[in-house]
Amino acid sequence: PRDPRTLQNIRYEIYWAMVAPYKPNSWILLVDARDTIFQANPFEHLPRNTDPSGKSGLLYFFGESIEATNIGKSAQYNYRWILNAYGYEVATAVQDKPIICSGATMGENIAIETYLRAMVAEADETGTVVMGSDQGFHNRLYYSNKLASADRIHAIVVFDQGTGIVNNLAALRSQPLEEWGNGRLVEKTDSGGFVVKNWDGSISPVVHQFDRHKELARYFSRKKGKEDYRKWKQNNENND
Repeated sequence: PRDPRTLQNIRYEIYWAMVAPYKPNSWILLVDARDTIFQANPFEHLPRNTDPSGKSGLLYFFGESIEATNIGKSAQYNYRWILNAYGYEVATAVQDKPIICSGATMGENIAIETYLRAMVAEADETGTVVMGSDQGFHNRLYYSNKLASADRIHAIVVFDQGTGIVNNLAALRSQPLEEWGNGRLVEKTDSGGFVVKNWDGSISPVVHQFDRHKELARYFSRKKGKEDYRKWKQNNENND
């Protein structure tokens, strides 16, 4: 029998089974459900058929804030996850690297499936049973170039926080979002709501880890959530 695994690690095998029916060039988004909201369609402007031969695909990763943290600064979490799985030498080699969040990954299915195989293999080979260790595997796979050398992945694009389709907010929890960078990460609406934006002022299609910020958690989990549910219910009733 296989060794015990954490819930976070088991999910990659579930993802693997879920993506199996899709075509190799279909775009897939893997994202944490509990702390994620959608403000726009994340699939709207994606490149299609990036490898005309169909033998490989594109993979998108999304980083945490470089201004706020890195692997070494996140000693209790990211550094520890890598240390437990791979040892001191590997952990210190990447301690100054930006954190790449495992909570959201996109790609063409042929690349996603390869990534998921690799994540499952890392869990099995290291035998690590630590909550959150999947992010250690995720960063190790990228910084070791294991994924870059895979035949079915022809490119990996890493988006810094606030520059891509998914905007990761957890590392910014130490102060109000308005106080980071150019102060344009969040916009208050006339109705008392919030719109989370990328640094260039465009709307972030996917906002991950919104619940680390009290105002956003209160708005999206309560007020906006109730409004969206009411609209959904009304739409269903109209279609009956």
